Amino acid sequence: MVNPPSTFPGPDTLCESCGYALKGLSPDGGCPECGLAIAESSPAMRTGHPWQTRPGPQAMFNLVISLMLKPRYFFRTMRIDGTNHTARLFLLLVAAGLGALWFAVAQGVYGYPPASALLQEVILTSGIVSLTYVEA
Repeated sequence: MVNPPSTFPGPDTLCESCGYALKGLSPDGGCPECGLAIAESSPAMRTGHPWQTRPGPQAMFNLVISLMLKPRYFFRTMRIDGTNHTARLFLLLVAAGLGALWFAVAQGVYGYPPASALLQEVILTSGIVSLTYVEA
């Protein structure tokens, strides 16, 4: 029985290191641009981080620590599969957390009245979310 032809690398597969289009190249070879093994650019290498597989408080804490200490590893293992519900939830939680932090700082450190600090919190939170969607 003949195995079906592999779809990796596909027409939209890019090198993980340099972004070179890998269409039509052998998965056993290396990227002609940077030399990274083409197998390293396989979507199968992106297993997903804990927040993507089982969201929760501990996974969010680990995600933030991973982003700070090992950003290359974090982004290399991040699963890109079109289901971005957990990514949206993470964005909203981080934006709300930063907004709440700014609210506390604006009132406690800078002495802004509550209404002014709340307005700044809403602007900061909506700005983070809006700019993230524009960038994405």
